[in-house]
Amino acid sequence: MGDFGKYRYDLQQKAKDAKKKQKAVTWKEIRVSPKIDDHDIDTKIRSAAKFLDEGDKLKVTVGFDAGFHAEAGVSYAGPFAGARGKLAAAIVRARLKETHGIKSPHRIDVIGLSSLFATAGATQDDSRDVRLHVALRTVNREEAETMLWEVESLLCCGPAGGGGFRGAIMPAVMTKSVLINRSLVNSTVEMFVA
Repeated sequence: MGDFGKYRYDLQQKAKDAKKKQKAVTWKEIRVSPKIDDHDIDTKIRSAAKFLDEGDKLKVTVGFDAGFHAEAGVSYAGPFAGARGKLAAAIVRARLKETHGIKSPHRIDVIGLSSLFATAGATQDDSRDVRLHVALRTVNREEAETMLWEVESLLCCGPAGGGGFRGAIMPAVMTKSVLINRSLVNSTVEMFVA
């Protein structure tokens, strides 16, 4: 039977030698957005070709236009604010669906009665200060503007005591990342303009 200490030492030496011979793999990333200028895309293509020629692995993240994200809110305070907030939510829900036929994904919350996280949907007793929050994601800017108008109209046509309207429409970008191995790509590039 051999010496176990010598056996363990030999294994450690082999692992150390194998580690010395390893080549570190470097990952590089290129990000491309929907509204990138022609000069910038040319620069990114040259960089990508250089990274691949050097043997690096390349991660390409492409951004796509995903329409619009709209948010709006109105606050209610005082006695029965929670009930007025719930009524306002029901009004907006009905007007978006039945009057305007908006089917885009949206969320309507009465913050102060329910939360967006662990207690979503669990209501408390009536609060004296709540905020109606409506969020909508759509590819149609007109739908986003309609939602903002409906929430803002609550100030004069909705439950009493509403105030503090805030609304915004922001462009939404969806991203997709792809890992590209050097062995799968030739370093030649063709540019197509849509």
